[in-house]
Amino acid sequence: MYYEKVLLNTKKQLVEYQNLLEAAGLKYEEKKYKLGVYLNKELVGGISFEENCILQLVVREEFKGKGISNILISEVIKYAFTINIFHLFVYTKPDNEKQFNDLGFHTIIKVDNVVFLENKRNGIVDYCKELESKKVAGEKIGSLVMNLNPITLGHKYLIDKALERCDHVHIFVVKENKSVFEYEDRYRLLKEVVKDYEDVTVHNGSEYIISTATFPTYFIKSEECISDAYAKLDTNIFGKYISKALNINYRYVGTEPYCKTTNVYNKNLKEELPKYGVVVEEISRIEIESNTISASKVRELIKKGEVEESYKFLPNATKEFLKTEKGKATIKKIEGSGIRRH
Repeated sequence: MYYEKVLLNTKKQLVEYQNLLEAAGLKYEEKKYKLGVYLNKELVGGISFEENCILQLVVREEFKGKGISNILISEVIKYAFTINIFHLFVYTKPDNEKQFNDLGFHTIIKVDNVVFLENKRNGIVDYCKELESKKVAGEKIGSLVMNLNPITLGHKYLIDKALERCDHVHIFVVKENKSVFEYEDRYRLLKEVVKDYEDVTVHNGSEYIISTATFPTYFIKSEECISDAYAKLDTNIFGKYISKALNINYRYVGTEPYCKTTNVYNKNLKEELPKYGVVVEEISRIEIESNTISASKVRELIKKGEVEESYKFLPNATKEFLKTEKGKATIKKIEGSGIRRH
C-alpha cells in the first residue's frame, strides 16, 4: 500500500481531519502545522504540531497497527528539527503512550484520558534539581504563579498577603512571550517590586508551568478554547514535581471576576493540589475607587489613551517603565491591539 503524506491546508482536508478526530473522541484545535496520511485519496491518519508540541494524533480504527502513527510522528519530529526545535512535548491518549515511548519520548504525567510526554530523558527531573538548589526551610512555604501583564498593585497585594501567611514565598513568572508586556520586562519589574523582600524567591519561568506545552489554551482568551484537561495537566505537574522540589505546601491565587479560563484553572488547583499536600488559598482582589485592580483594566485604560489614569493601579516600577522608550513602544502596541484578559 502506498501512503501519501499531505500537509492539511484546504477546507476539505481540515473537515476530514476534524471528522477523524471527532470519531475518535478528540477535539479539533486549530494549529499551524497539520499533516495527514492518505490512502487512495482517503484520510486515514493525522497529526498536529505547534510551538514545540505534538498533539491531535489520530488514526482510523481499521488502520491501526499498520505503521501510520510512526509515519506521522517521524515526519513531525523531522519538521521540528528543521526549524531548530529539539525539546518536544506530546499530548496523546493512553493508547499511544508506548508508541511514543518507543520513539524516545518519556512520560511526565497521566491525567484522566491524557498522557503528557517529552523527548528529554531527564527533562523535568533536571529542572527540579535546579529548583532544589533554591529550597528554603520553613513550616509554611507558599507559591504564586503570575503572568504580570503588567505587574499591578493588585499583584503586589497578593504577594504581601501570601507573605503574611507563610515563612517564604516562591514566585514563578509565566515565561511565554504571548503577552503584550514581554517576558524579560515582566520578570525584571517583579524583581524591582520585591527587591526589599527578604522571604521571596523569584524564579524564571519554564516550559513546565503555564506554557504552550502544559496549558496552551491559557493564552487563547475564548470560551470555546477553555480546556479542563490542559488545566488539570498543568496543575498535576506542579503538584507532583515542582511543589516537591521546593517543599511548597501552599499555593495562592487571586479571585477572578472576569476570565473563565483562569476560573477553570483555579478550580483545578483547588481540586488537584491537595492530593499532593498543597493547600490552595484564594485571596480577594483589592479595589481602588470602586475599581477592582487587574492587569486587563490597566491595558484597557492604556488602549483608551488614559495612561496616567492607569498609574493609580501600578507600582512605581511599572509607571517608570511606561515612561521609557520600550515602555512607550509597549503602549503603542496596546493601542493597536485587541484587549485580552491576561
